[in-house]
Amino acid sequence: VDMATVSNMLANAVQAATQAVNDFSGKPPKIHEGIKNLGKNLLVVFDPILVGKVEEYNTFKQKWNDHFDSLPATLEAIETNIQKFTDDGDVVAVLEAIIEIMESTDESIMMFAPGEDSMKEVDKFMSAATGVVEAIKKAWVHFESSKPEEGTATLYFELRKVIDVVIPAAVANNTIYGDVTKTLDGVMGSLVETANSYKQKLLASSICYRTGLGWRPNVSAAKCPEGFKIKIINEKRGCVKEGGLLQTNATLADLVAQGKGGGGSTAPNRVDGTTAKKAFGGTDSVFASCNEEADKNGNTYGEYHSHRCWGKCPDGYSPNKKDCKKDCGGQFPAEDLFR
Repeated sequence: VDMATVSNMLANAVQAATQAVNDFSGKPPKIHEGIKNLGKNLLVVFDPILVGKVEEYNTFKQKWNDHFDSLPATLEAIETNIQKFTDDGDVVAVLEAIIEIMESTDESIMMFAPGEDSMKEVDKFMSAATGVVEAIKKAWVHFESSKPEEGTATLYFELRKVIDVVIPAAVANNTIYGDVTKTLDGVMGSLVETANSYKQKLLASSICYRTGLGWRPNVSAAKCPEGFKIKIINEKRGCVKEGGLLQTNATLADLVAQGKGGGGSTAPNRVDGTTAKKAFGGTDSVFASCNEEADKNGNTYGEYHSHRCWGKCPDGYSPNKKDCKKDCGGQFPAEDLFR
């Protein structure tokens, strides 16, 4: 895939997210329709990868659409975050909802992508597209807090990470970073403008919204059951048997569930064992989970979310999935625009 195609694929993904925000902004909000349209528009992103594989593509398309039809019923967090946006104008929440949808789809792709090579390519670009929306979300927090320098720097460096996923390190340089970013600039601006426009309408109607999120530290999931070793595919970490007989009497379900407890799940219990087996090979493969033991600096990363392990929030913040939400307190504890 050439550089121009890479840029256009990522731009199409952002446009798909923008259309979803438009649907969620309707009166009444078109939540289910917006999620289905997001799926339909994201499917176009992968045309350059799947072109010429007509029979495989048709099967892939059907399973893809079935996945997006079932999403609203399986992921409550999606509707919760979309509702925060429609009720309060919470831009971060709607971007988080879209990220949640894309991450869930990325994991499911391993089940129905046509062939291993196509699976890896579709997975790689889906991860990159999710990374672009994540970059916009992180930058938005700084811009909303009147910190344009931090916002610009965050957007630039987060996009570089995304580009590094889809472009070989041997050819990546500042010119390529600039060209891809230039292509994305307009569509990213459109996404932010669409979401912010809706928020401003709510403000004009005297509807409050919440702000003030801090980012939780996180590391890659790296814990495997006894007798297993780490295997990495496109930055996703699974556990495969170390050869010979399995050195434990645990069942596959036990292995997937291993390590649960504390403030959240330490194991990827939202993804079934079948997905892990297909993704990493072997009848006993599972996704890597989180280690609750503290590192040398005393930090713990015990909460699993999409192949990463999330740490504790700093003082004054409470966990809100992958983010930390600022606690209210003092003489005026109500959450509002001016805190």
